[in-house]
Parts: sequence; C-alpha cells; structure tokens
Amino acid sequence: MASSKRRQRLVLLAKQAGSSREIVAIMKGVAVLHVELTVEERELLYCGYKHMVDCRRDMWQYLKRKHECEGNDLVVKIDKKLPTPREVELELSDICVEVIRLLEEHLIPYTLTSESTVVYYRWKADFYRYSAEIKDGYEREQVADYSFEAYKMATNLAEAALSPAHPTRLGVVMNFAVFYHDIMKSPLRARNLAHQAYEEALLELHTLDEESYEVSISRLQLLRHSLAFWDCEIPAIIELIDDVGDCLNILLQAACGWASSAYFTRIAKNIMVLFCWSTSIYK
Repeated sequence: MASSKRRQRLVLLAKQAGSSREIVAIMKGVAVLHVELTVEERELLYCGYKHMVDCRRDMWQYLKRKHECEGNDLVVKIDKKLPTPREVELELSDICVEVIRLLEEHLIPYTLTSESTVVYYRWKADFYRYSAEIKDGYEREQVADYSFEAYKMATNLAEAALSPAHPTRLGVVMNFAVFYHDIMKSPLRARNLAHQAYEEALLELHTLDEESYEVSISRLQLLRHSLAFWDCEIPAIIELIDDVGDCLNILLQAACGWASSAYFTRIAKNIMVLFCWSTSIYK
C-alpha cells in the first residue's frame, strides 16, 4: 500500500512548485500509485493540467486570429519566437492525450467513490472537448463523439448518486452545456440542459452542508450567467429556422402541384425530412 507520508510530501512539493508543469510532474507521481486521490490531490492534478491546456488554447486562438487577419506567414515574420498554430495544436493534443491515458489507466479503475468517478469522467470529457476545439472535419467529429460519451457517462453516474444541487453534479452540467454550445453548435440544447439543472438545483440547496452550499451557489451563478448569454442567441436562431421552414413549405406545396406523380411529392417530403433533421440539433 502506498505510503501516506510519501503522498503528503508530494502534495507539499506540488503546492510549492513554481509552474504548472512542475505541479503536474509531481502529482502524476501520486496518480500512478493506484489509490483513491483526496480532493486536494485531485484539485492539484486537475489545476496543473488545466492551466497548461488553457495557456495553449489562448495562444492558439490568438495565432488563429492573427493569421486570419494578416496572412498565414506574417506572424512568423513579425516575431520568430511565436509558435505556429500547428505547433500549439500538437502540444495541446499531447497534453489532452496524456490526461485521458492517466484517467483510463490509473485513476478511473481504482476509484472507490461515486463522486470521484463522476469527476474523472467529467475530466475525460473536458479534455476531449479541448482537443476537439482545435480539430476539423472527421477528426473533430470523432473526438467530439468521445467527449459526448464521457459527458453522458458522467451525467448518468451523477444523476444516480448525487443530489441535483451537489457541486460535482452541477460541474458536469455546466461543462456539458458548454460542449453543446461550443462544439455541437447547439445553443438551444445547451440552454435547455442548463435551465433544467438550474431549476432542479434550487429546490435541493437546503439539503447541502455549508461548504457544498457555497460551491453550488457559485456554480449556479455561472449557470445563470451562461443562460442569460444563450437566451440572447436563441431568438435569432429560431427566426432563421422559421424563415427556412416557410421556404420549404412553399417548395412542398409547389412540388405537390407540379404533378400528380408521387416522384415529385417524395422529393419535397425528403426535403422536409432533411430540414427537420438539420434543425433538430438546436432543440
């Protein structure tokens, strides 16, 4: 069995570390011991990796904007020290792969509590999401699917084991909603998921202890902020859907009037089916 004193020394070293990379290197030494991590150990490990990823996400966004505005090679000409977007993508992807492998091989199989399992599946989903942000085409779709499945697993486990107001369950909802909005481009789904969780959590806040209550209140405030933002987006989307729907209805009526042939009617109906399918992602 792993020495608790050794873990305590590693945690102390991690707290004194001067960079996220150092924190991660130290806390990986705890994660590979195949033990149930404490909340403090989990937070140190997650925050270290999250900071490393966020730095690269911010840099990638900055470089992409610069390249789009000024041309693909101009940034490099201006400052040779700046990496290319591709270099940042590779670094970010490597970090995400490392976190997911750590979760699958050393953390999830050895967790003993439902809450820890929920947390780890949320991490897995989050880091797949960060990876999907920088990918295109089929590769993006594939990684997004992995993220979705991990969020679903975290959600199912949280609903089975945790109160709707529990901060861990709210954390899953918050990030799942962001996934719907940012990756799936579905603000309606994001809004509906967040709104339902918000309403359910309000009814259960009184069941929490003081520490959990404070964390949940903070997360509910973030949910409310996101809801306000998404509510501003939705009317424009609905208006667009209605406009397209009106056009397709006209096409359907016209097709039915072109000929009594079932061929034209079938074409028009297929158009409507495709429209309904395409707009379903916003529900």
